[in-house]
Amino acid sequence: MAKKIFAPESLKNKINNAIGFKWPKVHRGKKIFVDFSVFNPARNGMQRIKKHFDNFTNKKDREKAIAHYVATITQRLLDGWNPLAECGNKGLTTIDLIFEKYETSLSQYSRKKTESNYKSRLHILKKYISEMGVAPRYVYQLDLVFFISFLDWLLEDREVGARTRNNYKGWCTSFCNWLVERGYLEENPASEIPKIREDGKTRRGLTRPELKMLFSHLEKHDKFYLLACYFEYFTMIRPTELSHLRISDINIKNQCVYVSGEFSKNRRDGAVALNKKIILLMVELNLFTYSGDCYIFGKNFKPSVERCGPDQFNKKFAKIRKALKFTDDLQFYSLKDSGIRDLANEKGIVTARDQARHTDISTTNKYLQGREVTGPSGAKEFDGGF
Repeated sequence: MAKKIFAPESLKNKINNAIGFKWPKVHRGKKIFVDFSVFNPARNGMQRIKKHFDNFTNKKDREKAIAHYVATITQRLLDGWNPLAECGNKGLTTIDLIFEKYETSLSQYSRKKTESNYKSRLHILKKYISEMGVAPRYVYQLDLVFFISFLDWLLEDREVGARTRNNYKGWCTSFCNWLVERGYLEENPASEIPKIREDGKTRRGLTRPELKMLFSHLEKHDKFYLLACYFEYFTMIRPTELSHLRISDINIKNQCVYVSGEFSKNRRDGAVALNKKIILLMVELNLFTYSGDCYIFGKNFKPSVERCGPDQFNKKFAKIRKALKFTDDLQFYSLKDSGIRDLANEKGIVTARDQARHTDISTTNKYLQGREVTGPSGAKEFDGGF
């Protein structure tokens, strides 16, 4: 069904786009399935949906099921149904507009401290969205997975403590209540997210055997992601910072990588030592044949002129964790824990502090979990666990 054309910014145009569709079509070949397309607001384009009917052994029963499915889907589409945007019209409100309205509503608080606190947390949420590979556009996309990912990002990328994470969880619940009360969401997606223990870390470093397992798996299946793991383990650079690194930031002569204060957590420029294993793998992968303007870890962790958000590091590690049967307390950021631990044990805590760009040894100590550390400098040559 052809979609009507309205002014690009009109609400009527957004709604009509969100219920646009193409009729269901039956395909009978090696695979028997029905497909149709609907408008996906997140992509701002059409998306294909398929349903297979190969599991029917009886042809007559299969044809009845196909006919019923086509008739049902056709009627639902005519009624305005969209499986990718099952929400009321308010659910199609842009996130930017929602944030603007929410921030305005915060002036109702008599305590300026509360208003300032909530605005600060909204600012951090906006920052997280700006770092995402594929950012949400509409309020209905603020679902359970979105808020869990946001809270994980706080823990892993911004290195907040468990108490701070739990405080943000409370704010997310409050923000979602505000959305529900005004009809933008039907239910609060953040209310079911549990708090975490505040007396310790929720992740741990990989053991030497686990590092060996990870290396063997990635050397065989994905050397580009192995390079990302090398960077996290040997340089301790945060995922957001990794996503901003370009080929030109690598200095082979000085065996280091430059981290700009524009995107570093402490807003300071810094140079981090590059382990020889990183350089050798970069040469093997021909990374230095790419333009210096290319991001080192673009889509699928390959050099690209287009930047990819830091969420891809964690998503990929989650798949590997499942494949290797690692426990849930191992995350991509666990490689930083492991790197600080092993470097401190082998070359000394001062070297580990400097490599991790910590301002104080007490911060480095948090990663060591009571292990003894001895020995002097030398981040460039230590063998580590990989």
